[in-house]
Amino acid sequence: MSTQDLHPAFKRARRSLLLDHPFFGNLVMYLEPVEDPNVKLMWVDGKQISYNPEAFAALDAKTAAGVLAHGVLHCALEHHVRRGQRDEAVWNDACDYTINPIVADSGLSLPTGALSSSAYAGKSAEVVYRLLQEKKAKDQQNQQDSGSGAGEKSQGNQAGSGKPQEAPGKPQDAAGGGTGPSTAGQPNGANSAPSSNGQGQSQAQGQCTGEVRD
Repeated sequence: MSTQDLHPAFKRARRSLLLDHPFFGNLVMYLEPVEDPNVKLMWVDGKQISYNPEAFAALDAKTAAGVLAHGVLHCALEHHVRRGQRDEAVWNDACDYTINPIVADSGLSLPTGALSSSAYAGKSAEVVYRLLQEKKAKDQQNQQDSGSGAGEKSQGNQAGSGKPQEAPGKPQDAAGGGTGPSTAGQPNGANSAPSSNGQGQSQAQGQCTGEVRD
């Protein structure tokens, strides 16, 4: 895509990096810009930087430049090739935790809700990924323990009430509020792949999102 064909908002953001943040500006010039109205904001794969022109136009100049720097850092740190077999959503979050503070410390802005935590300061994406996975597993275990405890308490109350219990497997009537079909394993519409950018379509392993997740 020629410079003349680029959206003005993208050109302004790229020019801002070249003039005011030459480290990021030099790196962004190695990526081929591609307009894609179907993406939520932006993604990079080490060769291209695909962006939604309308989404870019809605950002203020400082934030648009920050989003470009965010995408550039994904490539500079080779996040698109370091992922390996790791979970895509968690890996993208881990990478965002490592690069967003760099963007902010450079004097650029990021969209509201950008992932940032002092707990992950100075850590590599691999270390942050492990910590996020451990936290995810711990949260799931706590939920299971909480659900198990509530179920045991309910059974205890039934046993002590003196009332006959319903036969196992008996369906509830309409007033009982049946749960309906299970949604376990179905994709979350808000986070369908690429998981961290909400594009609603699958991304190849060699791509990283440019969106900043909250």
